[in-house]
Amino acid sequence: MKRIIVLVLVLTFLLSACAEAEPGLFITVYYSCSDSVKDKSMAIGKESREVREGADILETALSAVMSRPLDGSLRSPFPEEVTLLSHNIDGSAIKLYMSDTYADMPQGDKVIARACLVLTLCALEGIDSVSVFVGDVPDISGVKAEDIEVVNTELNPHKKQIRLFFAHSSGTLMEERRDITIDDDRELAYYVMEELLSGPASDELYSAIPEGSRLLSLIVEGRTCIVDLSHEFIDNKPQSEPEEELAIYSIVNSLTALTTIDRVQFLVEGKRLEQYYSIEIFNPITSDTDITARPAG
Repeated sequence: MKRIIVLVLVLTFLLSACAEAEPGLFITVYYSCSDSVKDKSMAIGKESREVREGADILETALSAVMSRPLDGSLRSPFPEEVTLLSHNIDGSAIKLYMSDTYADMPQGDKVIARACLVLTLCALEGIDSVSVFVGDVPDISGVKAEDIEVVNTELNPHKKQIRLFFAHSSGTLMEERRDITIDDDRELAYYVMEELLSGPASDELYSAIPEGSRLLSLIVEGRTCIVDLSHEFIDNKPQSEPEEELAIYSIVNSLTALTTIDRVQFLVEGKRLEQYYSIEIFNPITSDTDITARPAG
């Protein structure tokens, strides 16, 4: 059987599946990460859900995984039109019968949804495998938790290579590639800004970002990265149009080098500004490849 591969942050609790809950009992439910979480090595997240005293633990788990999470950084892996019609248990195997709308889900979304179901249900004592059906047609059969390849990013930091753009004496931006270690669930864009503000590794390059500029916050909404910088970004801004362009597009081109970001919205101390020297920065800015030269090194 093919392994279902999903990267997740996971902590599994073994709990009773087919029994009434005792006071203070919690289960772990798995969901998709929301669109605001753009590091897709974090495709799945988890939250604890309390089982009401006397409630059926399996029914609670099924209801929770098919509904909206409490944590705003997570979202249901199922569209609202997809419902669970029924289920039955045969020994340690559970069979789930989904509405016809499940078959219309994009394949990538199905992979995440299956993983959420399997990880949630197989963590319950007494359930070892999950099968999913649409009508009489099986979607997955007998999938176990160990069939899902799990990476715990808290215990196993993973490497990524990012592309940063620094200024060159030729008046252009040059690309510098950098290997970094991701060891928590911060935005990947946050790491990009952190590395960009630390300056280039190459002696041939220099930072075009005004001295003293600090990152106050970073949020990704859809495919727009909202970057809030400290007042030094304005106080020490370049006094020429070419240097100004290097400062702006050093940030924009570095962030939009991520496949999940198309544009950058600048804030300074939480406020939008009309202009940055001569560049209009009130609205989000897309990358400028004309200012970029060949990669450095």
